[in-house]
Amino acid sequence: MAVGSGGGVKSEINVTPLVDVVLVLLIIFMVVTPLLQKGFDMEIPKESQADVIVDPTSLQLILTVKGDSRMFLNKTEVNRNNLVEEVSKAVTGRKEKVMFLAADGGLDYGYVVQLMDLCRQAGVEQVALI
Repeated sequence: MAVGSGGGVKSEINVTPLVDVVLVLLIIFMVVTPLLQKGFDMEIPKESQADVIVDPTSLQLILTVKGDSRMFLNKTEVNRNNLVEEVSKAVTGRKEKVMFLAADGGLDYGYVVQLMDLCRQAGVEQVALI
């Protein structure tokens, strides 16, 4: 009896079934992938249906005070005596009662605070300094 004779089984990996399975999977993914793409139906607005763009600065209420104490409410000169009336007219009907106060840097702080108080008396809820 010969031990270790050369008539044993040779072990080799057969790659052909592996390649067959990989190619079948590749074909399946190539066929299924276009079916999975989804889209959204949307209605693009026509040019005539487009909303008119409004300049946001036209909706703002700006009180500008110059160094010589001249006041402008949205580029219209107003007097301090009728400031409360003019501001209350401008504020009525607005959802947000906000006013921007642009005061000259050389003005007295007390004067600016008095103007802020007058604006609050006119119905302005928030005064922002710019």
